[in-house]
Amino acid sequence: WNFSPSSQHFATATSATMSSRGPTQEEIQKEYNRLQNQAQQLATKMSELDGEKNEHELVCQCLSKVSADRKCWRMIGGVLVERTVKEVLPAVDANKQQITQLTETLKRQLTDKLKEVNAFKTRYGLEVSKGADGGEPAPAEAPKSGAATGVLV
Repeated sequence: WNFSPSSQHFATATSATMSSRGPTQEEIQKEYNRLQNQAQQLATKMSELDGEKNEHELVCQCLSKVSADRKCWRMIGGVLVERTVKEVLPAVDANKQQITQLTETLKRQLTDKLKEVNAFKTRYGLEVSKGADGGEPAPAEAPKSGAATGVLV
């Protein structure tokens, strides 16, 4: 078994090596932890993007209620620029759509990763207790309504 730090995959050395010895408990645990960490990272990113999408929706709702010629400010690449609502609203909506698409992609990746984790557990007969070891990643949660959003109208 080859577990180089730069490797992203759990790879076998040769079939001769596999027949003479299987992976050690330590190697199995390291690989399981790596898979779990990847799944947790995907879930965390989905949660972050869901919060951003909700903020974009709130901005779209607020801007749609004001005059299209009204001045507004938008942060672009760390620079605050003055625009009008009619210029900003389509851009914010487009960003929201891109975030939604990315979230769906991450959701599919997380589903695939969790299947991979479950297959790994089945292959090696692992029984994981839900406790101090972290267990399976928590599903992405939407931010609570009423939370600070940073939008000024």
